[in-house]
Amino acid sequence: MAHGSVMATNDQPEEPVTTRWRTNLAILSCVILYVLTILTARVPYAAPLSFVVVVLIAWDYGLRPALAWIAVVHVAFPLGCYVADAGPYQVFQDARGLVTLIQVGTFIAVTLLAFLTARGESLNRELHTSRSSLLQVNEQLQAALNEVKELRGLLPICAWCQHIRDDDGQWETLEAYVARNSRATFTHGICPSCQHDLSHAIAVGD
Repeated sequence: MAHGSVMATNDQPEEPVTTRWRTNLAILSCVILYVLTILTARVPYAAPLSFVVVVLIAWDYGLRPALAWIAVVHVAFPLGCYVADAGPYQVFQDARGLVTLIQVGTFIAVTLLAFLTARGESLNRELHTSRSSLLQVNEQLQAALNEVKELRGLLPICAWCQHIRDDDGQWETLEAYVARNSRATFTHGICPSCQHDLSHAIAVGD
């Protein structure tokens, strides 16, 4: 005789790791390199680092802060350099058309990158929330299953009195055994066949 049992899972959703310190460090490093390259070479050679910073900002802070960074670094900063007689327009005066094409293309690229990164972070957050909800529902279902008692296997039952032998070798009534090993309860009545036999026995006895 065997009783069914189910093991409960205690998996808990992992907490997202905070990475804003990395983003803040990247922003600070990028700003310092921008200033140094402008002061020394009059051209922001650190501009490619902005792609990395945009991804980090969009992931950790959201789309609006990333767009604000793009507006400052890729719009306001180049305009300020142009007014201050610095930047690529003054250094590469013979290739201003190419410089304009590069800057416009860079602006479009980093903007699309910000949108895609923010969307990816949103999907990742939704996935994390869905996983947490799924684990919670699974725990509730597991708790409900753990309360269910199920009878399985062969039950040794007396062919005469219908008593059942338990694991300890003790005999008990069918009602007591089922009530102890399941969630079922008994209510007694009389079937038509037994009622007929009982009525016949009473009539004969009279």
